[in-house]
Amino acid sequence: MKSRLSRREYFTWFANHSAAWFAEVAASDNRHSHMAGLYGFNVAPKGREGGIDDRTVEVFYGQRPFESVKELVHQEGGLPSLRRRLLVERGASLTYQRGDNGAVIVILAPAITENFRPQESAIVLEFMTDPSPLRAPPWLVVPPRIESHWRCLMSYLQCTSIDGDPTLGDRIRLGWLRWTKPLIIEEKLAPPRWRSLALQIIAWVLTVGLSGTVLFGLQWFFRDALK
Repeated sequence: MKSRLSRREYFTWFANHSAAWFAEVAASDNRHSHMAGLYGFNVAPKGREGGIDDRTVEVFYGQRPFESVKELVHQEGGLPSLRRRLLVERGASLTYQRGDNGAVIVILAPAITENFRPQESAIVLEFMTDPSPLRAPPWLVVPPRIESHWRCLMSYLQCTSIDGDPTLGDRIRLGWLRWTKPLIIEEKLAPPRWRSLALQIIAWVLTVGLSGTVLFGLQWFFRDALK
C-alpha cells in the first residue's frame, strides 16, 4: 500500500498531464468532434469552478440550448404575459476527486435536460485506493486507464444525449456499468445491481432452502411415527 504522500504525488502528476492526455484521446475518437461542436469540451485540471481546487480534475462537455418554448408568466395583480424560454442540455462529464487519504474517486455524470434524464444522477466508475494507474509509464503516451475512462464517458454521452447516436457497443458498455458499478440515485449511493440481486438470491436460498431442510429433518426424525 503506497503512502498518502505517494498517492498525492500520483494524482498531482495526473492533474498536470490531464489536459494533454485527454486532448490526445479525444483527437483519436472520430465521434468527439461532432459532440464537441454541439456542447463544447473542456478539461479543467483544478475544477470548473474557478480552477482553484487542487484535488479535482473535471473532463466535461458543456451546456447548449437546443430549443425554445413559449410559456405564460403570471404576474401579481395583472394579466399573464407571454415569454420565450430556452431549453438547455448539459453534456456528460467525468470527474476525478482526490480524498484526504490520497485515494481517488472517479465519477461519471450523464447528459441531461430539464425533462430528459436517466434514473441515476451519476455512476461511481472507480474508487482508486492506489491511483498509480493514472500515471503513464515512460513508453506510453496516455495511461490505459485514462483511455478506458474516456470510452466510458463517450458511451455515456452517446446514450444519454438527446442527439446521441449510440452503437451496440455503447449500449452494452453502459448496461455493464449500470449493472456492476454503484449508482447515485436521488442523492443516495445505491450498491451495484449485481450485488443486490446476489443478496436477494442468498436470502431466498437461506429462507426457502433452510425451511426445506428443517422439514426434511423433521420428517426423518419422526419417520417411525408417520408410518
